[in-house]
Amino acid sequence: MYKKFHSVFLLFFISLLSLPLQAANLNHRGILTDSNTQELFEGSASVTFTLYDDDLKVWQEIRDIDFIEGHYQVRLGANTPINSVFFQSDKLTLGIKVGDDSEMEPRLPIGSLPKAYYAKVAGSVVGEVNASSISVGGNLVVNSNGEWVGPNLIDEGTSGVDGSTGADGSTGADGSTGADGAGSAGPIGETGATGAIGATGATGATGATGATGATGATGATGNVDYSALLSYALLAKSFIFQSGELVWVAATNYEKNQIVRDDNNGYLYLSLNAHTSSATRPASDAANWVLLLRGNTQSAPTISVISDNNINENASTAALAFTIADEETPAANLIVTASSSNTALVDTAEMVLAGTGANRTITVAPKLNQNGTTTIELTVNNGTSTVQDSFELTVNAVNSAPTIAGPGNQSIVEDGSTGALAVTVGDVETAAGSLTLTASSSNTALIDTGQMTLAGSGASRTIDLSPKSNAFGSATITVTIDDSTTTTSDTFTLTVSSVNDNPTVAAPADLSISQDTATMALFVAVSDLETASGSLILTAASSNTALVDTGEIVLGGAGGARTITITPKAGQTGVTTITLSIDDGTTIINDTFVLTVT
Repeated sequence: MYKKFHSVFLLFFISLLSLPLQAANLNHRGILTDSNTQELFEGSASVTFTLYDDDLKVWQEIRDIDFIEGHYQVRLGANTPINSVFFQSDKLTLGIKVGDDSEMEPRLPIGSLPKAYYAKVAGSVVGEVNASSISVGGNLVVNSNGEWVGPNLIDEGTSGVDGSTGADGSTGADGSTGADGAGSAGPIGETGATGAIGATGATGATGATGATGATGATGATGNVDYSALLSYALLAKSFIFQSGELVWVAATNYEKNQIVRDDNNGYLYLSLNAHTSSATRPASDAANWVLLLRGNTQSAPTISVISDNNINENASTAALAFTIADEETPAANLIVTASSSNTALVDTAEMVLAGTGANRTITVAPKLNQNGTTTIELTVNNGTSTVQDSFELTVNAVNSAPTIAGPGNQSIVEDGSTGALAVTVGDVETAAGSLTLTASSSNTALIDTGQMTLAGSGASRTIDLSPKSNAFGSATITVTIDDSTTTTSDTFTLTVSSVNDNPTVAAPADLSISQDTATMALFVAVSDLETASGSLILTAASSNTALVDTGEIVLGGAGGARTITITPKAGQTGVTTITLSIDDGTTIINDTFVLTVT
C-alpha cells in the first residue's frame, strides 16, 4: 500500500575495539506516500524496522510513527538497543514494513562515516596543515580539489513497484444492423381455414311513431286515500300521522280543506269535500255536515349543529358537544347513533358517543396512519320518528417515522464475527427499498464502521460485525433508518470475550560457520499481545548434542530483542537444528534454524 523515499544517517562512530553488545543508535528519516494515489501519507502508523547482515536478520524494532505531509524521522535503537558489532559488516541493510503491508523493496544499504585515528608519528599538530589529498586505509576519500571521492554514504531509496493494472473498460456500443441477405421468395403456403363469423351489426334506426289511438272509456271513480292526504298535508308542519278515522261533523265550525290542530285532545283535523267520500253520511241534511279525517300527531325530535372539524393523521377530535330535544319524549329516552361515509378512514369503532339527557358528545379517532375526508352523520330517534345532522371531518396527512427492529444483544469471542444479523425496517409512506440504513459503535477501539457490513434489500436488511483483530470488550451498536425526513434508531450490545493469543518467536536464518569458531550474537525477536515481552521465557535446544549441547548455547538480550550465541564443541563438525521456544505461561511456540559447522 505504501511507497517511500528515505535518507539514512549514522549518529555514532564505530570503534575497532567495540565490545560485542555495545549499544548504538541509528537516525533515519524519509517520506511516505500511498503507492495507489501517490499522495503524501498523513497520520500515524506502526512501522517495523529490521537490520539484515547479508539477508540474516540481526535486529528488529517496532515503532509508532507520526507522519506530517509524508515526512517522518525516527531514532532507531531507542527502544531495542543495536549491537555496534553489526556495523563491522559491509553488507548491512535496513528493511522497513508499514502496518500489515509486506516489507518494502529493495532494502536500504547502511554506510558509516570514515573513522579518524591518531597519527603514529605525531601526537598533535599545531598550526595550518596543507594536504594535497586524504586517504583512509589506502583508499582516496578527498582529492586535491578538496572534493569527496570516497564511497557514497547516503543512498536514495528506489521507487516502489508499479501499481496493479486497472480494471477493463466497459464494453462498447453494439454495431449497426447489417444489410438484408439476398435470396428468392419462398413458395406460397396453403390456403388457411375459413375464419369465424363476424359480430352482428348495429341495430337499425327506430321506425316512425304510429298514429295516436282513440281515447279509452272513462273509468269508475275510485275511493280517496284520506290517510295519504293527511300525511302530505301534515309533512310541512313536522307532524307525524299515527292513525286516522273519518268522522262527520257539523259544518258550522269548519271549512273545506282546512287543517285544524286540537292540542287538548291530541287530534288534527283535515276537512274534506264530503261529496268525494263513499262513507255513509248522517241522515240529516248533508249541507250542514263536513267529512273530517281525524288523526293523532307527534312532533319530530331536534339536534343542534356541529361545525366541520380538521385534525392531523393519528390524532383524535375533542369531545364535540351537541344537544338533542323532543316535545313529547324526554331527552334521556332519545336514541343517538352515528355513521361515517368513509369507513376506511372512520368506522363505528372509531366513534365514541357520550353524555346524558339533552347534552351529548361525540369523539372521533380515525384509523392509524389514515388520512382523507368523511361525513359524520348523527341520528336522533324518539321511537316514532328520526332526525339527522352531519358535519365533515378532514384528516391531514403527516409523515410517519420509519420503523426498525435490531437483532438483539450479541456475544462472540475475540477475532470472531457475528455473521449476518437480521434487521427489519419499514415506513408507512416510503417504500422500504428507499430507506437508508446506517450503523455506529460506542467503542471504536473495539469495532468501527469499517468492521460493519450492511446488506439486504427492502424491509429485510442485515448487519455483519467483525471486531478489530485481537480486540475484546463491549460496544453499543446503533442501527438507524432514515426516510429522508425522519430517522429512527434501535440499539443492541455486542460483547467480545478475550482469548489468549500465542506468543511469537522469530529465529535467525540458517547459517554456516567454520570448525572451532562461534557465531556472533544472533538476533531473536519475541512478542506477545497480552504478556509483556520481558516476562516471556526463551529456551533453546539442539538436535545434535554431539555438536552443540545446551552448554554451548548462550541466550542474551531483553524484552522483545533477544540474542543467541552458539560455540560448537571443539574439533566437531556437522549439522544441527536449533529449536527456540517462547513461553507466555499458557502456550509455548517454537521456531527453528539450521547451523552447519564445516
